[in-house]
Amino acid sequence: SGASGAGKSFFTYYYLTRFISQTVNGRHAKIYVIDPKLSDIYKLSKFSGLPVENYGTTNEDAFRIVRHYINEMNRRMEIYNKSDLFDSIGIDLGLPPLLLVIEEYSSLVASMDSKAKKDFENMVAIVAQKARSLSMGVCIVMQQPRSDSLSTNI
Repeated sequence: SGASGAGKSFFTYYYLTRFISQTVNGRHAKIYVIDPKLSDIYKLSKFSGLPVENYGTTNEDAFRIVRHYINEMNRRMEIYNKSDLFDSIGIDLGLPPLLLVIEEYSSLVASMDSKAKKDFENMVAIVAQKARSLSMGVCIVMQQPRSDSLSTNI
């Protein structure tokens, strides 16, 4: 979070380039990006060779990407539950780290009607609450993380 021009996007850009360059157990980390303002994060996604289905700018893209991310989380949960390992995370099971980045979260949810906003926030909350042990994370970038723009469940 931070005021406009404080460097949020620059930090996010740096963080993402580092994340994308990481290799864990011979597998590259994967990233999913939602950027409703078509900022440099979108350009990074587009020009870095990220698969087109891994990034988007519209509300429809946002729902598609988060649904896909939840489906992947559920798939990983099945793998985790079948494993006989204790105190492990997804990387221990050979699963590459995944990161969901939502740039300008406030702008994104502000463009949704109340039902869509509630549905989207619920999906993001599920990811935020359940995905960590599966080597999946979520990075929400916004200017002011207030309860009226970011659900307290997240």
